[in-house]
Amino acid sequence: MAENVYTTLDTVGFLTTPESKAERILGDYIGTNFSQSVVFFGSLKSMIYAVKNNTNDMAGLSSQVSSDLTELFGKYLSGVVVEVHAVPTVDPNGGVNDAVYELQMDVQFSSGSNVVHLAKSIMVDNKGLGRLMTIERR
Repeated sequence: MAENVYTTLDTVGFLTTPESKAERILGDYIGTNFSQSVVFFGSLKSMIYAVKNNTNDMAGLSSQVSSDLTELFGKYLSGVVVEVHAVPTVDPNGGVNDAVYELQMDVQFSSGSNVVHLAKSIMVDNKGLGRLMTIERR
């Protein structure tokens, strides 16, 4: 499969390297508002929309985010494998807190002869998205 160029709407222009495309695709997914476009209404993929549709359903959220990322990354990169897990957090007393959890995303793709991992973890609670961190995978 020939890899597509990822077009940005800012001064960056066209992204051609797999790593730069992957970072931008994930960033755009996290920052997109589902209803931000009238022309493309209903066809935008948005993490915020996935969280809204799967309130208090960690398995459903994991499934929707996995499906969204597989579709988005598959349009621009080769060898895409997506794993998404929603993991409940532990409160200071050692109890499981189902209201606050980490959404752990790991996207694997090909870059030449190498396999690259892009891993992110986002805290999700009843107020929406919280802390975002990048996880280094080797």
